[in-house]
Amino acid sequence: MNCPKCKGKLEVMDSRERDDGVIYRRRWCSKCGAKYSTRETITDYEFVREYDRQLKKLLKSVQIIKGLEVSRLYGRESTDMGESDADAQ
Repeated sequence: MNCPKCKGKLEVMDSRERDDGVIYRRRWCSKCGAKYSTRETITDYEFVREYDRQLKKLLKSVQIIKGLEVSRLYGRESTDMGESDADAQ
């Protein structure tokens, strides 16, 4: 890890693991002497993947809605059959 202040290398001073698997570490910068505490946890990757899938679906629907709003601004509203007004005429 690098120091946020001076970009020097952070070294571990102390490391402790709790019963629930969380690891706490005290780090210090060998360049500027700043001290930091970090907490490390194990991530449930299956949860993260499902969250990413749901987020992608949401973003896709937002893009579709924005596309419809833009097409309405330029007078290209679609009909029920999916054709634009210009194609229907």
